[in-house]
Amino acid sequence: MQQTTNYQLNQWDPADRILRTDFNRDNEKIDAALTALDSRTGLQPIGEPAVLSAPAPELNLSLEGVDWSSWKCVHLICQAEQSGGIFDLTLYHKGGSKEFDSAHKKAHLVLYPMGRGSFPAHGTYWWDEGCTSYFGTAVFLDLTYVRIRTLNTSSYPLLAGTSLGLYGEPL
Repeated sequence: MQQTTNYQLNQWDPADRILRTDFNRDNEKIDAALTALDSRTGLQPIGEPAVLSAPAPELNLSLEGVDWSSWKCVHLICQAEQSGGIFDLTLYHKGGSKEFDSAHKKAHLVLYPMGRGSFPAHGTYWWDEGCTSYFGTAVFLDLTYVRIRTLNTSSYPLLAGTSLGLYGEPL
């Protein structure tokens, strides 16, 4: 029986006896290769997302444990559950904050540390109705947390299921 060059997967000749154990061994090799590929590509969760379990006027997600030197891009995904109204998204840093345009349901902030925590924080912000660039005065290492807040807390609180999640694209 012959095998492929890269992963030594079985390639049977017409005279070879085909065994289930050969298929299982090949499947284990394929599974290991795909798992290794998954760990190097795509977005990976950074910490646990913040999720509301009951209605509230705001939700915060800490950024203080983020190792900015590990990420090319960091995506902040905001999913607001509410019965109406709008919310704002604010990025806090040591010495100030940056409030982004209001949204109705979803917002997506992409930050570009490019593996440099000492680099000035910058990114792109998308929401229901538009997109804008962000160029901050703080460096990535100074970012402390992000907050989603409803603008009309009495009539339209954020509902259970509202979430803030952080995902990274590795270097």
